[in-house]
Amino acid sequence: MGIFKKLKKAISKNDNYLDRDFYFENILNNYKHLDAYFSLLRLENKNKITTTVPIAYFSNYDLHNSKEYFIKKYGKPDHTAINHFEIGKIKILFYRTHLSNQKVKLELHFLNKRLIMVSYTFSHLDHNSEKQHPLDVLQQKYLVEKEITPSDHYIEDPNKAKIVIMDSVEFKVYYLHNTLQELMNSKLKKGIISTNYPDISDEKNLFEEL
Repeated sequence: MGIFKKLKKAISKNDNYLDRDFYFENILNNYKHLDAYFSLLRLENKNKITTTVPIAYFSNYDLHNSKEYFIKKYGKPDHTAINHFEIGKIKILFYRTHLSNQKVKLELHFLNKRLIMVSYTFSHLDHNSEKQHPLDVLQQKYLVEKEITPSDHYIEDPNKAKIVIMDSVEFKVYYLHNTLQELMNSKLKKGIISTNYPDISDEKNLFEEL
């Protein structure tokens, strides 16, 4: 390999590292405070769609809640972060993976070793038609009769687990365990948190994963 090709490869590799560091730095800044989690539960302006189908990541919670389960499933995380709060330690595993033919960023959030939140970020959905595909999958999987609009709806199962969808700079799908709602209610009662949350709206088959 010539010197110029080697130099070009080295520069490209460094650019990838810089892009990755910038992405993870932004993500970590989002989760420095508990409000980042609780703000996802600000659903007063959205209409609840009730499903009788248990939301996937929490349908067998005792089996699928451990960090070890997901490391076995997805391998070593691309990045790991730990934040300490008054409620305990939240550990986040970050992956770059695929859903069907879509590249996604996957986040797994564990509070004191219990899975409380999963999120998918679709960074390459540029058109409404492309964004409609995961919405159609969710509608089919969770037996939703009406069309899902990210700005207007969220999905809730019998155990109060929720799916919240954000469509702004990137298209995001959040799976929220009911533990988050219980924590928020508890902290509100004790005055530990306020209701002034920041606004952050800003290898399997897709059907199986969503």
